[in-house]
Amino acid sequence: MLCERVLGNLDANPTEFSNPPRRIDELELNWWELDRRALRKNTRGGFDVRVLLPINKFLAGGDVIYDDGEMLVTVRVAECEVLVLKPRDPFEMGSAALEVGNLHAPAEVVGNEILVVADGPVEAAIVALGIPFARTIRRLHPRRCAGMPALAVRATLEIGAAGRT
Repeated sequence: MLCERVLGNLDANPTEFSNPPRRIDELELNWWELDRRALRKNTRGGFDVRVLLPINKFLAGGDVIYDDGEMLVTVRVAECEVLVLKPRDPFEMGSAALEVGNLHAPAEVVGNEILVVADGPVEAAIVALGIPFARTIRRLHPRRCAGMPALAVRATLEIGAAGRT
């Protein structure tokens, strides 16, 4: 089957595709495949799926890419090993973000944590900064840097070295 657009997202709106009830088959993608606009893989149910999205359109977990009235094909992001950085204050958050960015490591900010792909250089940089972290298995959906509409910074944001030496 050829999927050329995203029809909706079950995570964002679970009732959108509930009437009539349909069976769900999942296309499991690794985090690095989410930014590919063209790919070919099999769903968990064994269906061959080809995805060809318009330029500058990308997949996310929960996206519905096929609906024939009886079956939905949704995107599921596979779990992977990540470092969960737990900065204790805005200074550590900024320092961690700067180091992760300098290393060009894929990352995702979730609440007060930064999820980053587990690798040696990132871990060494975070250890050197003294920022607490944990190695764990989670779903990672790093955001693209160009045109990130989901990122907003408050006008009152202040980053400084107050009390730091």
